[in-house]
Amino acid sequence: MRYLSFFCFIFLYGSLFAQWNQLPANMYADSVHAPFYYGVASGDPLADRVIIWTHVTPDSATIDTIQLGWEVATDSTFANVVQSGQASTDSSVSWTVKVDVTGLSASTTYYYRFKDAQNRYTPIGRTRTAPNGPKSNLQLAVISCSSVFSGFFNAYRQIGLRNDLDLVIHLGDYVYDFIDEDEEVRVPDPYAQPPGNIQEWRDRERYYLLDPDFRLARQQHPFSIMWDNHDLADNDKDVCTKAFLEWTPTRVINQTDPKRIYRKMSYGDLLDIFILDIMLWRDQETLPNGEESLLGTEQWDWFMDAFTNSTAQWKIIGSQKMFSYWGVSGPLATFIPTQNGVLNLGTWDGYQLQRKELLDTIANRGINNVIVISGDSHVSLAADLTRDPQGDSEYDPETGSGGLGVEFLPTSVTRGNFDELGIPTSLQSFIIDLSTQSNPHHRYVELVQHGYGILDIKPDSAIAQFWYCPILQTTNDQVMGKEMVTLNGMNHWKRPGQTIDTTTSAVFVAAKSFGIGDVFPNPVGEKLNIDIHSDKTQTLKVSIYELETFKKVTQVYQQEVSAKKKTLLGVDTSKLGNGIYIVYIEGKDGAAARTFLKR
Repeated sequence: MRYLSFFCFIFLYGSLFAQWNQLPANMYADSVHAPFYYGVASGDPLADRVIIWTHVTPDSATIDTIQLGWEVATDSTFANVVQSGQASTDSSVSWTVKVDVTGLSASTTYYYRFKDAQNRYTPIGRTRTAPNGPKSNLQLAVISCSSVFSGFFNAYRQIGLRNDLDLVIHLGDYVYDFIDEDEEVRVPDPYAQPPGNIQEWRDRERYYLLDPDFRLARQQHPFSIMWDNHDLADNDKDVCTKAFLEWTPTRVINQTDPKRIYRKMSYGDLLDIFILDIMLWRDQETLPNGEESLLGTEQWDWFMDAFTNSTAQWKIIGSQKMFSYWGVSGPLATFIPTQNGVLNLGTWDGYQLQRKELLDTIANRGINNVIVISGDSHVSLAADLTRDPQGDSEYDPETGSGGLGVEFLPTSVTRGNFDELGIPTSLQSFIIDLSTQSNPHHRYVELVQHGYGILDIKPDSAIAQFWYCPILQTTNDQVMGKEMVTLNGMNHWKRPGQTIDTTTSAVFVAAKSFGIGDVFPNPVGEKLNIDIHSDKTQTLKVSIYELETFKKVTQVYQQEVSAKKKTLLGVDTSKLGNGIYIVYIEGKDGAAARTFLKR
């Protein structure tokens, strides 16, 4: 009987990969855990639940349905099982299983596994629920553009080896529809062709999971994934999205329309994450000015409502496409192709009205601590969010004053960037210098490395790290290329020497060119007078904060002051409740602040 089982295994294992005469290096199934050749995964964690996933290969072609058991425990030995159950699968879902495990505790690490009727087990997966309430620290990995054909998945390996991650966010091009002819690093025989039907899309998802480093990352951490153009290349979006949802641990938000997977995830009081879907909904509707909509009315309304009502300290917007303006002009256009003067009209640069509306909302409502994470562009970018990228009026590139948030775009996992485009290494620093001159809100740009990003979120700061890994061979080598910091209330990437004034929870670099002489009356009633003296003519921005909560209670507005003259500025305080407040005034070279009492 033992020998019969062995030969059955050899036969079935061989039939799994009959379409390939030869697999590339470091591509193989997990035969140790047969019939669960493709591992386990978890995703979209909430405070009380998380999706767990696996795939089972039938022992014969005559099987119609397979029943699996599953267990979730607080320990890897499963001595303390907290949830368990049964799940069935069949060919209609490509023999995949997804279970939304409920009744879990917040901010807790869990272990999970599946087994079949013969007591054959999957590898043990590890996952973590979101917090509910106060949280002192969260760490997220941010990745995109992972072509299994373009290089080795060393970034996935490094993510899988980490023990400090709460979530991995994949911002699209999770799988690739085609092999780039300039990036043929790991190519199977026969040559993989673009998928054209549901089975071919399922095969592409399955093929990716022959990579052990990819399986490791999915096994060790919960993922939240959004598709992008290479995941949705087929004309029939129902086909490719169905395969994607079958093979990923993605929660279906709308059962009547499963393609609507834009979603919000709350991580206690510390963080809200909004995962947007640009690819499936852009250009489906026309805005009143004739511009095409980026997100569609339904998604835009959902996002604006959830975003403006968020009470979390930090707000992360997950965007498949680059958010910040990237202008291309002058000598730079010699090296970088342009589209109406910008790098790529497929990003938010092609939908400037909705970008402005979002930035206007942030500015007018005084929303702090916004971080846009993005993918697709195959470069590393850290940028300040601003309506004024050249710094002509409201934004100062020198100090970051006037910034409305930050963008963090880690590089591609493997997909080609500027060196694969054939631009000589000797010119890359020159190109970056030219680009920064046109785009001074870009605080870090790197064009050739591959890897992943880490976001370390604390109440007082957010730290973004760009991690780089080689892709031309399997290796554990990695290096942190750059670390960027933004502080609570700063709303731009920190410059050397900048700190936060703890009395205002805003960036405070003491102004050299102006000051506040007095604020009166104090205590104040209906109107506060502010005596400002300035050494030069300039435009100042005025805000009022509550002292106790550091919450901005007035919209930012501007006041022009003249050189060598005193300006008496009147501020309406009639709508303020009783309490202690701070008037905070920003200029190009710093800020000044005073406290006052309202009663």
